Amino acid sequence: MLGRFGAAGESAWQARYFYNFAAAGVPGLIAGMHYTRGDNIKSLDYERKEFERIFFLGYTLQSGPLKDFSVMVTKSTYRTNQTGLRDQDEHKVFIKYEIPLL
Repeated sequence: MLGRFGAAGESAWQARYFYNFAAAGVPGLIAGMHYTRGDNIKSLDYERKEFERIFFLGYTLQSGPLKDFSVMVTKSTYRTNQTGLRDQDEHKVFIKYEIPLL
């Protein structure tokens, strides 16, 4: 997450959606989103607020020599009107492969 959602007086809520495509016949494929919004942040001039959206898509190989190798791509968007903070966009790629040692 890019935002912290813990400012003085802030009220925050989050909605999440996750879908596993195995039920649709594509095992290993997942997708989802997170949306977090915070408002009522204490400020001297006017109400401050912030929100963040995160979308993700991932795939894990189900068989073969690279079984359990996975890749996940995320796109995060953070927007705020708080003093000292700036809007941010972030793209990440996560690659995971576990090697059994024993």
